[in-house]
Amino acid sequence: MTNPTTIGEKIRHLRKSMGLTQSELAGDFMTKSMLSQIENGRAYPSMRTLQYLASRLKQDPAYFLEEPSAVPIRDLLREVEQAAKAKDYEQVIARIKPVLKDLPAIVDAARLLEYYIAACFYTGSEGEQAEQAVQQAVEIYERFGLYVESVKVKYMRYALLFTKEAYMESLRLIRSLQKEYNSKQTSRDILFEIQLYYAESVSLSAVGQYVESRDIMLKALQLSKEEGVFHLTDHFYRMLAQSCMLTGDTEYLWDYLKKARMFAEVAESEESLRYVEHTELRILNWEGHHEEVLQRAEQATNLRRYDEENYWLQVGIAHYALGRYEEALNALSRIQTPRRQSDLHPLDKARAYSAYAYRALTLAKLGRIEEAEEQAIIAYERTRGYPPSPDLEFIEETYRSLLS
Repeated sequence: MTNPTTIGEKIRHLRKSMGLTQSELAGDFMTKSMLSQIENGRAYPSMRTLQYLASRLKQDPAYFLEEPSAVPIRDLLREVEQAAKAKDYEQVIARIKPVLKDLPAIVDAARLLEYYIAACFYTGSEGEQAEQAVQQAVEIYERFGLYVESVKVKYMRYALLFTKEAYMESLRLIRSLQKEYNSKQTSRDILFEIQLYYAESVSLSAVGQYVESRDIMLKALQLSKEEGVFHLTDHFYRMLAQSCMLTGDTEYLWDYLKKARMFAEVAESEESLRYVEHTELRILNWEGHHEEVLQRAEQATNLRRYDEENYWLQVGIAHYALGRYEEALNALSRIQTPRRQSDLHPLDKARAYSAYAYRALTLAKLGRIEEAEEQAIIAYERTRGYPPSPDLEFIEETYRSLLS
């Protein structure tokens, strides 16, 4: 006979080669009728069922998911995984985009699509095709009964919505996915549950619901403690410290920030330490400890190495507050036009544009009024409609003081 190609054909071929009847293979796990439907292509097995059949037929489950294709999926997947690991997202898109329409409906193809969607987010490109890739991957996972995996792919739309500044829509999506996950999961995925909390808290703060955002972060941390899983813990504590600035409830601010640093150091994550260093300098400036900012900035090696714009912003703010206007302008002038903004939180965007407002005030102190007004207008116009924050309030006050 010809080589079997469908899942059902492969199961029937192996069953017969092992001399098993349908009743013997089905055992107590499933009905003979269901097995017959699977073998004849009238039903697809869930992943749990496929794992059972694979173990009885002495095969890896992946064997049944392989389908003939013009695209060498396994080789392409390995290549794409390496490119993604190296953060070469342009290469990921370049390798997957030409074969999008030719991908077979198998699990490895869905994994390829996930890499493609993530690369689209990081590069800010292929928006419409990324949305189509989400749907394509969802259909594949649900075909095999991998419903939690399908929820995880839908979760990736949250990042795509952020690039469109559709913050309320992203919040609605996350809450619908939480319900879907709770209804479809058969065993808990704690890391994913924490990610859902993270996305919900970020979306809430993006629409100005800061108290609600804080409460969700505290829920996530409680879950982490109960389960002994500290996924994103450093980020939650750092975000809680920042939320204290937004809510005015500063009792635990430095306690949160100390914990954020502790978890970042335990993880030995330079990226997390960079975020913590920035938040420490920012809060010290907010509290008026400007000399300490300049002292600690010298030790903020991760921040200066990986995020010079925020490093020079905090240094510039400290110099301005201390009346050192030439030094302030020198620091603030090192900040270029903010990098691609589409993937940033609106609070981060407001902070980035506050550099223009500080430049405006510094230029005004140095008597360069026309230049000061231009900078103030840029900051004001580009942050209209953002949720309330200390940075937005400062930008608006600067605009009024120079142009009213």
